[in-house]
Amino acid sequence: MKSIGNLIEKVINGKNLYYQEAYRAFELIFKDEVSDFEAGAFLAALSTKGENSDEIMACYEVIYKYDTVKVDVEMDITENSGTGRDSIKTFNVSTAASITAAAGGVNIAKHGARAITSRCGSIDILEAIGINVNLNVKDSANILKKIGITVFNGMSPEVHRGVLYNILKKIHFGSIFNISASLASPVKPSFGVRGVFNRDIITKTATVMKKIGYKKGMVFWGTDYHDRGMDEISPIGETYIIEFDESSFSELYRIDPSYFRVKEINPKNIMALETIEEEKNRFLSVIRGQKYEDCIIFTAMNAAPIFYINRKTKDLREGYELALDLLYSGRVWDKYSEWQEESANN
Repeated sequence: MKSIGNLIEKVINGKNLYYQEAYRAFELIFKDEVSDFEAGAFLAALSTKGENSDEIMACYEVIYKYDTVKVDVEMDITENSGTGRDSIKTFNVSTAASITAAAGGVNIAKHGARAITSRCGSIDILEAIGINVNLNVKDSANILKKIGITVFNGMSPEVHRGVLYNILKKIHFGSIFNISASLASPVKPSFGVRGVFNRDIITKTATVMKKIGYKKGMVFWGTDYHDRGMDEISPIGETYIIEFDESSFSELYRIDPSYFRVKEINPKNIMALETIEEEKNRFLSVIRGQKYEDCIIFTAMNAAPIFYINRKTKDLREGYELALDLLYSGRVWDKYSEWQEESANN
């Protein structure tokens, strides 16, 4: 088996690694048998080349084997997240969509992180709104079983034993961990909704999710009708989507806001704000269904696939309508309040 140095050189030359090579490289990293410099060089080289499905799968399996604290919840759950590394930095819509979906009866296990390539990650915003993000996996799982939503902090040593936590603290660029580490949840999700950072990674991510054992999932990348993209269903441009289940993959297809009968919205209204305090205030207003109409629409569009893959609705449009009803009726706020109370008691 080649050393990490030889593998770095291979990747720098634009060549994909075989699964066994990638697994060995990540195994060396997670056994702490390479220097921080070599680990960083390897991650940067992979990002520059563009990761393939074998590399993503190998990275996931090493993280899950060596670094993930596991817990069995004995229930069908859904994981909903974005990978980051996208060029359009928006309101933390996947987190708002997760609370919306939980209010609609979907069991949600968020597996998130603090911001690395964005201003406000899922852990940052949840902490800001009063959710305890520092629980161990057993306590987090108990909350999930009780109220149907929880979060596992991907940057906590209570969730990942140490190596991933230490690496993520040190790097400030997007890497394969944005995909693979986010998939290495302490619980085994049955359903998955995942936004990714470019069109090329959609099929690769769906392939890995299916291999991991997701029963049904959807992977997408949204645009602003130009060259910029977001790891969300886009309210300001086209979104490219692949669906899969245990037996098949769909063809790549596209939708745009008109699919949801959404009129044109101002892109500025959904962009990330300057401070965590501003993000907190906007987030709370959105899940209360009271202000920031464009972000409410954005949230409903991104809750729609969660309802759809869980067979709560017949299509995305119906899922969007359900999400709006939950937001405007106050049921999303009620679910958030319940979650806040339960997490504070642990």
